[in-house]
Amino acid sequence: MSGADGQELQNDQSAPHESTPTTQDATADPSPSSADVTSTNPAAIVSLADALRYINERVRSDTTTVARIRKLRKHQDDHEVQWYAGREELVEKYKQRRENRTKVASLLSNAGGNTAVPTPSEAQDVAEELEELQQYDRKVYNASLALVMSMSRELAALQIPFFCNDSSTDRADLLQCRALVIEALESISNDEQ
Repeated sequence: MSGADGQELQNDQSAPHESTPTTQDATADPSPSSADVTSTNPAAIVSLADALRYINERVRSDTTTVARIRKLRKHQDDHEVQWYAGREELVEKYKQRRENRTKVASLLSNAGGNTAVPTPSEAQDVAEELEELQQYDRKVYNASLALVMSMSRELAALQIPFFCNDSSTDRADLLQCRALVIEALESISNDEQ
C-alpha cells in the first residue's frame, strides 16, 4: 500500500466523524417542540394555541376528516331545522285554533250570542298549548344534549384536540376551548366547500 492510498483510506474513515448531520442527530433532540408533539399526538395537546395549530396544519390537510366534519355539521343543521319547523308547526296550529275561535265568536256575536267572557275551555286550551310547547322544548333540549354527546364522541374518534383527551383543565376552560376548536373546524369546512 502506498502512502497516498493509506492517506485516502484514513480520510474516508474520518469523514463520518466530521460535522455532517445524520438522521440520528436530527431525531435525537431531547426537547421536541410543541409543534412536533401536536402533529403526532393530539391527545397530548393541552393548550389552545397548539390545538389550533394542529387543526390548521393536520386536520385541514386531511380530506377524509374534513368530509366527516362536514357530514357532522350537516347532521346538526338538519336536526336544528327539523326542531325549529316542529315548534313553528305547533305555534301555527295554536294560531289557527285562535283564529277559528275568533271566527266562531264573531258568528255568534252576529247571531246575538254572548262572547265577551272566555269560556273555561279557551283558558284550558291556552294552558294546554303552553304545556305542549314546554314539553316540546324539553324534548328538543334533551335531543340536543344527546346530539352534542354523540358529536363529541365522533370528534374524539377523529382525534380532535380537547375532545380526544381527558384534559386536566377546568371544565369551564375545557368547554371554552372546545367552542373555539369547533369554530376553527367550521371555518375549515366552510373554506373548502
